[in-house]
Formats: sequence, C-alpha cells, structure tokens
Amino acid sequence: LSGAALISFGCDEIIMSPTARIGDIGVIDLDPNLFAFRFVPAKIQSDVVTFGTILAETKGHSPELIEAMIIKEDRVYSQVDAGGKREFMTLKPAEPNPELPWEPVPESEADLFMTLSGRRAAELGLAALNADSIEQLGKELNANPDAWRTFRHKTVDSVANFLAHPLITGLLVVVGLLALYLELSAPGIGVGGVISALCAVLFFWSRFMGGTAGSLEIILFLAGVAFILMEIFVIPGWGISGILGLLLLFSSIVMASQNFVIPHSAAQWNQFLSTIVVILCACCIAIMGAAFVTKKIGRIPIFNQMVLVPRLDVDAIPESKDFVGTSSKPTPPAHPDVSVGDWGTSVSPLRPAGLVKFVKRILDVVSDGEFIDKGQPVKVIHIRGSIVTVTRADDEVHGTQFRSNDT
Repeated sequence: LSGAALISFGCDEIIMSPTARIGDIGVIDLDPNLFAFRFVPAKIQSDVVTFGTILAETKGHSPELIEAMIIKEDRVYSQVDAGGKREFMTLKPAEPNPELPWEPVPESEADLFMTLSGRRAAELGLAALNADSIEQLGKELNANPDAWRTFRHKTVDSVANFLAHPLITGLLVVVGLLALYLELSAPGIGVGGVISALCAVLFFWSRFMGGTAGSLEIILFLAGVAFILMEIFVIPGWGISGILGLLLLFSSIVMASQNFVIPHSAAQWNQFLSTIVVILCACCIAIMGAAFVTKKIGRIPIFNQMVLVPRLDVDAIPESKDFVGTSSKPTPPAHPDVSVGDWGTSVSPLRPAGLVKFVKRILDVVSDGEFIDKGQPVKVIHIRGSIVTVTRADDEVHGTQFRSNDT
C-alpha cells in the first residue's frame, strides 16, 4: 500500500499472494499548522501521477491503474481486444460512461483510491501470477527457494527503530551527558562512565542498523571524545581542543541521524533541522540537569548513595564533658587535611573536578559548578565525607591567608 505500491510498479514482474493488497497511493503530507496529515495540493499530486505513469509504462504495467490509485476521483474501464490483451481507460468525474465492450473496474468507483487484492490484480494483468507460499513461488518460477535470502522484520529491527525515535534519541543524549558529567565530577571510572558509554553504543548501534551511520561517524565521535579528554587532562588552556571535540561530537551525532551530509531537498532540510533541534534541546536539558544535580545530589534518592560519608566510630571518641550526644545521627569526623574556610591554589583546571594544593597536601576537590582555571586561588566552602567543595577566592586575601598558614 501507498509508497510500497508505488515501488512495486518499478519491478519487472509483480507476484502477489491472492489475499495481498496493492494500491491506495494517495499522497499526504504533515501540515505544520494543524499538526495533522492532509492530502497534498494538486500541484504536488500531478508530479507524483506523472512519475508513476512513466514508471509503469517503463516496466510494462498499466499507467491507468496506478493513476487511479493516486487520484481517487478517476474511474477506470477495461476491455479485452481481439488479440486477447486487456486494455484500460481512465475517465474523469464529468466524462460520460463509455459504451460496451468497456466495463467498469468496481475498485475504482465510490470516490476511493483504487486498491486491488492479489487475485484481482492477477485477473487485470497487473500481477504476473499468484503464489500462496514461498514453495509455490519456487515451483512457478522453476527455482529452488532454499537458495533464496529472505528478509524479515525481526525483533532487533523493532528495537533499532525504537531507539531511533527522536524522543528516545534526545533521552539517550540527555542521560549520556548527565552520566558523563557525574563521572567527570568524581575521580576514577565508575557508574557514570559506564552509563555514558552505553548510551553512545545504543545510539550508534540503532543508527548503524538503520543504515544512516557508518565507520566515519564513529571515528568522528571517538576523535571528539579524545580531544575533550586531552583538553581536561593533557593540554588545558584556551579550550581549543575542547571546542573542537564538542564540534566533532555534535557533527557525528547529526551525521549518524541522516543518510546525507549536506541537505538539498525540502525533506532533507526538514530532517536536518529536526535533528538539530532534538540535539540542542537535549543539550539544554542536560545542562539544567547538571546544575540541579550539583546542588541537590546529597538529597536525591539513589544519587545520595554515591556520596561517601564515613561512619563515626563512637568508641574512638574521647570522653569529654563538652561532648553532648543529642542527635541520633552521629556527626562525621572532620577532614584530616583541610577544614571549611581553608585556602589553596588549583594545580589543574576544575571542570568541576580537579586538584588543589593546600598547606599539607594536594587533594582531589570539586568546584561549586564554576569552571576554575589552573593557578587560581580557591576556598573550601563545604566538606561532606571525602568530597571537598571549593569556590573561587580573591587573590589578595588568598595571598595573605596562605602566607599566614605557611607561617
């Protein structure tokens, strides 16, 4: 039906099951104002009719039949000539009915797009023959069906189509970016890195199965990841490597979502712009999610388990009259190396995780969400377990405080 029927007219022979259907090639388009499908204007319909009739004539099929499948107002009449060949004639609504031996084709009446069953298509000569099964088709063609390759829509195809849906694509991008942010916020390779890599694998796998992604898109994606890692750990500075990495990532995702590089037709431009909108919206949501997680990670269920809070050993607390146990939740011990209010100097960029040199030692810290370059003064504003949160500090005050600590 529809586009599949139009494709069938491009085959040398059409072989159908008796209960199959062919037809209903009414051309529709999505109206952006109504957010609903509608029939296209006559200008576009005329072009499709011309394309279909030329295609049918090239392959020896009836152009009248395909025209009636595209224009629902057309009426088709047929007759068998003296040589036994069936002929067809198309009439418009205002034209009178022809005389015998022309007979109407009932499927073209009642202001409907013509749709034929496989048995009826064989009677009208559109289908070369009918076959109920692959085995019967092999007998009709005098061929061995065991040597044929049969393509079927399998479960893996359904999963790939599901993952390629724009909403699912946006969800994969959001989850992947948030997981990557959480991974970079804490040293080591953990759950965030695994989830981010899994999202990337699912995205490119679905595009590879759909035929829109190949080795080029994967190479661009991996190159983008490599440039970003170099920006974070190897050559921090002006951010050229990071910007190039982001552009490579963005380009690989866009190219993997379409089967063209530069859009030319209106349909390609619509697909290209839709892909851009989905990715940009996903990135904006990921940024807002990262800001929310940075402030609320200690209060979010499941995520708060990622924050390590050492348990207080009550037996290790020395007896003191100043200690009053008024809370059922023991207070965690102070950090052994720094306290809230201490000052230090960043020895690597904080994006937001990085290294800061304090008086006693160099520690892994996390900024309060702001990017802090290497060599900047920072101040400890919060300590939760082993996680030390810092913020940018004033140079002059930092210098005074640091000299005081050294002294």
